[in-house]
Amino acid sequence: MIAGPPDTSAQGSPGPTATNRAVIRAACAAFRAAIEETIPRPVGLDAFPKGACGDTCEMLADFLRSRSLGDPTYVTGLSEDHARSHAWLEIDDLIIDITADQFGDVEEQVIVTTDRSWHESRFPSVGRHRPAGLAHWDGLTHAEVEDYYSKLEKTLVFGVPS
Repeated sequence: MIAGPPDTSAQGSPGPTATNRAVIRAACAAFRAAIEETIPRPVGLDAFPKGACGDTCEMLADFLRSRSLGDPTYVTGLSEDHARSHAWLEIDDLIIDITADQFGDVEEQVIVTTDRSWHESRFPSVGRHRPAGLAHWDGLTHAEVEDYYSKLEKTLVFGVPS
């Protein structure tokens, strides 16, 4: 199991507990590592993480749900100048983002936090909130992404502690 450091922000807030946040972070790190190692990738993921936030969110939502780690919501945001958009997942008040490092001001590859400051400042025009996952998405490359997700699932070694 790939483990990441627990998220200690907002310990007393509602939503996932600190332990669950640590498990979610570890699952996200494992998922991102699988994407980085599994090639060739579909068109929407060929420059991962750049330009890959939407497809990644759909697959990551299915992965988290399949591991009973929550029911993610797909969230999109738009920059003030409308030149950039971004997508991430939310479970309750928890932001989950494994593609934010496509932007030059983020180094962290896996973000699991209740701190909304970066997302709200970079993408103040937060738009759609909808159920996340491949079943809720009808993108042009849907079949290709679904096939890729099947390959990822076979390579992922992640156990949720009981």
